[in-house]
Amino acid sequence: ATMLSLESELQRLQEPVEISGAIEEEFTVARLYISKIKSEVKSVVKRCRQLENLQVECHRKMEVTGRELSSCQLLISQ
Repeated sequence: ATMLSLESELQRLQEPVEISGAIEEEFTVARLYISKIKSEVKSVVKRCRQLENLQVECHRKMEVTGRELSSCQLLISQ
């Protein structure tokens, strides 16, 4: 076997390792993105719950204020 054929054989054997490393790197990047997205989704869900609670509280306050307004209008009209 010539030195050239040994070098090409060695290079051919290393290719799967390089490809495997590249694939592993891609999976690592994908895992990082997924982790970031999960974190952002949790944050959005938390904010939605806060806004829903605030909306319920605002509707309740509006109802109370509306009843007070009606009561005041009744007093004025008497």
